[in-house]
Amino acid sequence: LNLPESGNSFPDVLDEVDYGSRFVRGMLPSDGGLASHKAHNHAWSPFTITVEGENAAGDARSAMGSSTPATYAVARVNAQLARVWHSEGGDPAHVATLWSAAEDAWNRADGTDEAYNPAEASPGPSVGGGDYPDSNTNDDRYAAACEMYLTAYALEDSDVEVYRTSVTTAFEYFTAMRQWDWATVT
Repeated sequence: LNLPESGNSFPDVLDEVDYGSRFVRGMLPSDGGLASHKAHNHAWSPFTITVEGENAAGDARSAMGSSTPATYAVARVNAQLARVWHSEGGDPAHVATLWSAAEDAWNRADGTDEAYNPAEASPGPSVGGGDYPDSNTNDDRYAAACEMYLTAYALEDSDVEVYRTSVTTAFEYFTAMRQWDWATVT
């Protein structure tokens, strides 16, 4: 792909995904709260604008309100990245950073059920990305639990059974799983 990281013995696509997902860890506030639901320009950007043009325009950016589903997303993304980097023989310190972010997000979200609240958006309701109401946190918890379990297993983490139990006993999703393929998704 001709990336700055090309030739570092890791797949370029992994380097690119890792770089592109760094912002996800930043969605966790330093005060220990839940993750922002999303971040984007406060108003829609022109469709054909470049990143440089967008940054030069100086338009306000918005951090939308926090939510449990967003925090589970941070756990899910970082757990998966930690597992993939581990399987590729990546830097153990980077794997540990990713896994730590995943565990932190899981611990913040687990036991909460805070749906997205557009009133929490900063600097206020936005026209640049719109709201994303999601009042069901169970699917997000299940998806995060799956990634946490798979990664804890791969890393031989002592909490592997905690995540396995979260996957296998706490959700109607697990008991409803049957053989399926993408052709059946409507």
